[in-house]
Amino acid sequence: MMLPQSDTPFIPKLDGGHLNKNFGRTTMTILTREAELPYYAPHGLRHTHASNLANTEITIKLLSHRLGHTSVKTTMD
Repeated sequence: MMLPQSDTPFIPKLDGGHLNKNFGRTTMTILTREAELPYYAPHGLRHTHASNLANTEITIKLLSHRLGHTSVKTTMD
């Protein structure tokens, strides 16, 4: 399968199309329900990941880059 020339990651469907924008949320809902766990929105996990990294010795610049922020100020806020 040919991948687009882009720095933006994506997950294609088997037919080469793009996944529905709610794929992550829908999948997370199904998996947490089946596992009888509380639901956490995928974006909330991003915040948890960022907070956990911020509590390490990672530099704010590296953390900002990892989160895809254009400015360190966004990360600090």
